[in-house]
Amino acid sequence: MTWVDIGQANDVTALTYLGGLVAATADNRLWLRPPVPSNVTWVHVGEANSVKAMAAMPVRGVEWLYALDRSDFIWARPAVSVGIPWRPVGAVGASAVALAVAPTGPDLRLWCLFAGSGEILSIGLPTPSRTGAFTGVVSWASGGRRADDMLVMTSIPGGSYLWGVTGSRDVWRKVPSATTWTSITGITGPTPHNVTGLAALAGHDFTILFVTTREDRLWMAEGPPP
Repeated sequence: MTWVDIGQANDVTALTYLGGLVAATADNRLWLRPPVPSNVTWVHVGEANSVKAMAAMPVRGVEWLYALDRSDFIWARPAVSVGIPWRPVGAVGASAVALAVAPTGPDLRLWCLFAGSGEILSIGLPTPSRTGAFTGVVSWASGGRRADDMLVMTSIPGGSYLWGVTGSRDVWRKVPSATTWTSITGITGPTPHNVTGLAALAGHDFTILFVTTREDRLWMAEGPPP
């Protein structure tokens, strides 16, 4: 795997993958572009107020996008298209910095990384009732400590790992139920500086990581599963 600059990503504050790369930006907007290795245009698909982290996962045939705002509150919305409102989910407590959705056994869980303490906590993945309302965030469970200085976290839709990038630009992954992270080697070239978002996708014989940076660039690393 080698890091390659594949285009612009202006003022991105959060990144995830949901049928394409989905980015929230500092001007409170939500954008979408295909995960291709070229500088293609981002398309505006909605609003994303004060978002600092996102996660996504298909649930019961519906693609859900989860967002963590700067008030440490989680919101959710189905699909990625213009005009769909965000629905309130619940507060997560101070200093949350990253979100990911990944399974533990047969159950999908929403994982949250907290700065300072380095804790990773999870809840059963919030999904709406028949009325469309969420029941709120309750019963956080420990998911082990982070790797030192982790900035961003993600998961591959349908995958079994959490992925993270640290301030020292190392890439790590772990099984959600594990207490320790494994450093990913074999990525040539240093991970870009000042990472603001991380997304990942995979196929039968490849894994692709994407990062956005404060320098308004989008980077990609592709290769066989590590």
